Amino acid sequence: QVVDTMSLASPETRQQGDFNLGYTMDNSALEIGGGSSIERDYNSYFGNINSIWDFNQKLTTVNVGQSYTNSYTHATVNHDASPYIIKDPTYDPVTTSSNDWIGNPTYITGTREDWATTLGLTQVINKNALLQTGFGYTRGTGYMANPYKTVSIATIDPNDTICDGADQGYLCANVNALLEQRPTERNQFNGNLRYVQHLDFADAATHVGYRFFSDDWGITSHTLDADWAQPLPNGWMITPSVRYYSQNAANFYTPYLVTFKDSNSKYGINRNNLPSYYSSDYRLAGYGALSGGIAASKFFAKGIALDVGFEYYTHQSALKLGGGQSNSFNNMDYWTVNAAMKVDLGALTMGGSKDHAEHMHHDHG
Repeated sequence: QVVDTMSLASPETRQQGDFNLGYTMDNSALEIGGGSSIERDYNSYFGNINSIWDFNQKLTTVNVGQSYTNSYTHATVNHDASPYIIKDPTYDPVTTSSNDWIGNPTYITGTREDWATTLGLTQVINKNALLQTGFGYTRGTGYMANPYKTVSIATIDPNDTICDGADQGYLCANVNALLEQRPTERNQFNGNLRYVQHLDFADAATHVGYRFFSDDWGITSHTLDADWAQPLPNGWMITPSVRYYSQNAANFYTPYLVTFKDSNSKYGINRNNLPSYYSSDYRLAGYGALSGGIAASKFFAKGIALDVGFEYYTHQSALKLGGGQSNSFNNMDYWTVNAAMKVDLGALTMGGSKDHAEHMHHDHG
């Protein structure tokens, strides 16, 4: 039976710094930003530029953006898992602390670049409604794999007649793991459409959205979401929401690999008999997801806000558009509860006011 094994992640610390500079004119604005994110096993450096133009008496807004990210991976293979993983420098971006594989740390290293372009349009339809649409393209090159993901491979020796079950016609296999292999290039396209409507009878706002995604790895996804923002007395805002997501699997997704033992090849595996790319990362599988929740927020005077929320999420292969049970072993569900207190230091410095709280109360469109 195929199962999806999950392990506890080790504690990590991430340090991030970023900046953003903006210049606003009567009918346009320009923003430039950048920064870095540093972790023990992953460094990322990024920059972006974004421009905004208003037309039609500011009823139409066009947004164009460009970003660049450079990333470096330097991950250590867990010493307990290392003997189970077949590492081959010919195919894997790995290094060790010495020339001897045994007893020395194994590192997975690689660099990656991503260029992204976005184009957005916001159109005010009337005083109570607006429409937003956008398009994005991202091109990534370099090391695209997850250094902590492997693919189980069952190597069958057809001459082994001693193993358990052989007398019943079964073939026994030796199971190991290979570091996943992903293409070194990925082109991603996405488009979105969102409608916002203020409802006078309830003094509320509803948001309905759709997002389409496709890439040259074979993944196509659809996202539908909706929420209802309802102001309540005393500065409370209640927002129930629902979201549906569906995607088909990447071309190289596989739960596991099977091959016959090749005694002439290192590790008994002839790479020529395997596909060029393979991954069993469930995020590349075909599945559907449905989630729903409710969020509540309370605005106080002097720039203080309280946010609380609850969400339930279910991830099922059968929820994918068109159905499918090819990865039912990845089915799961969970729920989350969150709470946060936000403090606007600028408002505290200015002393805050009841008018500010009331403005926030009505700004729910």
